[in-house]
Amino acid sequence: MKLISHSHIIKLYQVMETKNMLYLVSEYAPKGEIFDYIAQHGRMSEADARKKFWQIISAVEYCHNRHI
Repeated sequence: MKLISHSHIIKLYQVMETKNMLYLVSEYAPKGEIFDYIAQHGRMSEADARKKFWQIISAVEYCHNRHI
């Protein structure tokens, strides 16, 4: 995951593990998560949902093509 580069996938910089915890150091996502957006603003318009869905599919396809 550290080596992938896609505009709709946040970068993973480091993974650290202790006996009880796993820490992921990733790129900051200024707009937050889609769940938080929906919780704050309610449901999306069809056009916005279509755009977000396309972004997700684009990221999944990118990973799939790289056997991730």
